[in-house]
Formats: sequence, C-alpha cells, structure tokens
Amino acid sequence: FCREHFDEVKAAFESTTRFGKLIDLKVTLAGRKIYLRFRAFTADAMGMNMVTKGVDKCLALLQSKYPKLEVLALSGNYCTDKKPSAINWVEGRGKSVIAEATIKKDIVEKVLKTDVERLVQLNIDKNYIGSAMAGSVGGFNAQ
Repeated sequence: FCREHFDEVKAAFESTTRFGKLIDLKVTLAGRKIYLRFRAFTADAMGMNMVTKGVDKCLALLQSKYPKLEVLALSGNYCTDKKPSAINWVEGRGKSVIAEATIKKDIVEKVLKTDVERLVQLNIDKNYIGSAMAGSVGGFNAQ
C-alpha cells in the first residue's frame, strides 16, 4: 500500500505541518511485522516532533485502510534515534556538515601545549585505531 499509494501517504504526513515534506518511505518486513522508515525534509528544524506528528497521521491512514492492523509503537526503533547504526551511516540521518581549519604550528604549541607531530599521532591512535577496536559505526572521528 505505502509504495502504490505514496501520494496519499505523503498527503497525510504533510497535513500535519507547514514545513515538513515527506521525501521517501522505506518498508521493511521482519516476519509478520512491518517496519517503516520515513525520510522527510524539515527545513531548518531538527524535526523530530514534526516527523512524529506526520508518522502518527500516516499510521492512522493505514489503520483506516486495514482495520486489523495493530500499531505496536509509533517508533519501532528503526530510526535508531541518538544511537550509532549502520543504517544511519549508509542512508544518512539529519544534516551533515564538514568543516576544515588550518591551525598554525605556534598556536598548536602555545594553546594546545603539544607539537604537530604528536597531535597527528594522537589522531591516528585515538580516532582510527581506538575507534576501530571499539567497532565504531559511522566513521572514525573525534567525539
């Protein structure tokens, strides 16, 4: 239903917000259970409340079409909110920002109280090796 009637699901979702736009809906089966992963544009907002209201409206639509449908929870944890996960690494979640800065050698020594070579080695030891040993998901960065 969700794929064949995406426009109807999209309209239900977007009826709850002026800004949110449903972009995609991934349907995954686990036995007899269905897990839905909604992807939406939320403008400048983080959007969790916006998405929650939209998803609730979509689930009500599904229940109206399939009265025997039992919604177990609004979130099936397929979003993995606030937890590292392979699906968020591969498909993305939220906004990504990449920033770069050049810090002069004298600033590293004066402010950080180290030298450039030791700082580079710390990055390798901590962010690459330490993160790999921990099985970090989503890349090896400074946390």
